[in-house]
Amino acid sequence: MKKFNLNIKIISILLIFCVFAGGCKTIQKTEKLTVNPTETTEELIVQTTEEETSVDEIVKNLQGLDIDTFFEKSFNQLMLRETKSDRAIEPPVPIENSENKTADDYLRDTRKLEIAILDLLKEYDRAILTPEQQISFNVYKWYLDNEIYGHKLIHIDYQIIPDIINILSVFNYINLDSDFIFMISENPKDYIEKLANFDDRYYMHLNSLKSHEKNNIIIPKFIIQWLLHYLRCVTNDDALLTPFYIEFKKKLYYSTKLDDVDKQNLLKEAEIEINKSVIPAIQSVIDYFEYLETITNNYEGVFKSLKGEDYYKYLLCYHTTTNMTAEEIHKLGLQEVDRIQAEIQNIFNELGYPKDETLSKLFNLVANNSGYLTGEDIVKGFEEIIKKAEENINIAFDKKPNNIISVEGSIRDFYSIPAINGEDAGVFKVDIKDAESKYIMPTIAYHETIPGHYLQLTIEQKLNLPPFRKMINFTAYSEGWATYAERLAWELGFYENDVYGNLGRLQDELLRAVRLVVDTGIHSKGWTFDQSVKYMTKNTGYPLEKVQYEITRYISWPGQATAYKIGMMKILELRQKATDKLGDKFDIKEFHNVILSNGSMPLELLEKVVNDYIESKLKK
Repeated sequence: MKKFNLNIKIISILLIFCVFAGGCKTIQKTEKLTVNPTETTEELIVQTTEEETSVDEIVKNLQGLDIDTFFEKSFNQLMLRETKSDRAIEPPVPIENSENKTADDYLRDTRKLEIAILDLLKEYDRAILTPEQQISFNVYKWYLDNEIYGHKLIHIDYQIIPDIINILSVFNYINLDSDFIFMISENPKDYIEKLANFDDRYYMHLNSLKSHEKNNIIIPKFIIQWLLHYLRCVTNDDALLTPFYIEFKKKLYYSTKLDDVDKQNLLKEAEIEINKSVIPAIQSVIDYFEYLETITNNYEGVFKSLKGEDYYKYLLCYHTTTNMTAEEIHKLGLQEVDRIQAEIQNIFNELGYPKDETLSKLFNLVANNSGYLTGEDIVKGFEEIIKKAEENINIAFDKKPNNIISVEGSIRDFYSIPAINGEDAGVFKVDIKDAESKYIMPTIAYHETIPGHYLQLTIEQKLNLPPFRKMINFTAYSEGWATYAERLAWELGFYENDVYGNLGRLQDELLRAVRLVVDTGIHSKGWTFDQSVKYMTKNTGYPLEKVQYEITRYISWPGQATAYKIGMMKILELRQKATDKLGDKFDIKEFHNVILSNGSMPLELLEKVVNDYIESKLKK
């Protein structure tokens, strides 16, 4: 099968996914990856005058602060350098002039600032800090160490996820979901400003892509062909026919805060900026991708690059926050695939399903036997599942959200996190564009809401922690918890009398195990796209279209998908350890408090927190 003939819908799914997932960051510090800050400074920082003064001024203002103020002020400065400066804790104060600045220049300044902040952090005497401050110290140091080390490999990534695709995905996102990313109905002037800055952002990323090209780091040809097809579909020489203008007009139409004259003026401003900034920028991307298409190939894994092995080793540490090698993860995945498939097969046997059928056909039977929901019935179905979960979590939790989560129709299933102030519950968006198989709905609900992401994140937002502890997300922790929550729901009896729902849970766990095999297969063993699709289809029972999307994701985002299963297994391991050590003193509610009351952190630090809890409990 020709890869460039894949259904264009896969592209849309990939692009949408990256809007939601692009902010996830997980890191790991290991002996192999320890960085000497002095050496790093000499190696990575190219001396400049104007930029040096700007960073030095920031560092000067961070000196002599108490540790809690330092955490807040220094991390805010790092957030000001993020793609979305509105993540900052305070109003942004620009530290550089973006004109004539490349992405490499900006990254170089960021490296210097990170190294300086790490040096300042090390000046604090950790021994005199409170236990909570010591945890914050450890988490922050871990984060900075690995961010700095990662800069050594900055030109080995594909540079297409999340940065470029986050921008491209606006084309698809604004036409399909009511939560337009720029919230243009509330802040129309902000939207005009974003349109005006569109070309600057694109050209910065193009410069970075060209730097990658010099190192022969080019995304595979079939992904370029997908993106070109998509870009050509959404761009248009007439500004009034672009989704940027059409969606803006729709939002303004429903606005009650503006009169007709204001709306027309805003539309004219948008038209000018689309013609001046957006269309030329998109065309420049198309031109460059057309060039890349002539020089790239279809080799998928990062192993193909000169330092690909080192880069993938780093990414596995970054995402799983463990020292596990690609080979260890691959073998663990194979073992888990066998274990979970055996459990699934036992249930199929009990149901009297044919023994010689493929998983795909067997799970089609499950889907048909469990039934389907459509439209708003999907929303109501999820609401019922969540309500029952809320009523039955008391056996395992004494810390619970105060707010009631709302469920809304959308284009995919995901939990939209609440604001950092924790005043609202967030929203569970559910896919209502197609029919939903009832057998997969409970697991989706438990993963995304209770006892998964919604429970974990709403508790986290209420914690009295430095802001960075609420904003740095370690995927192995957060997705590990949500995947653990799926199993916990089964242990708590949420799937009682729902054999099809339990099969949905096991199929999802099987997916996470297969990810360990396929991700490492692609990036350390040279597996091809077709080879990976064949393995995943055979071993999960998922439809071909979903599998193709998954494999494309793993190719473009090496290592990230391994974090789910690794994190889940670590939490289960720590729970078993606490159970064995504490015996009758073990309390599942206390254990969950320990996991959830310290915020997101690398798994090695989480293990230390649990060990300290066990030791303290035994002394009582």
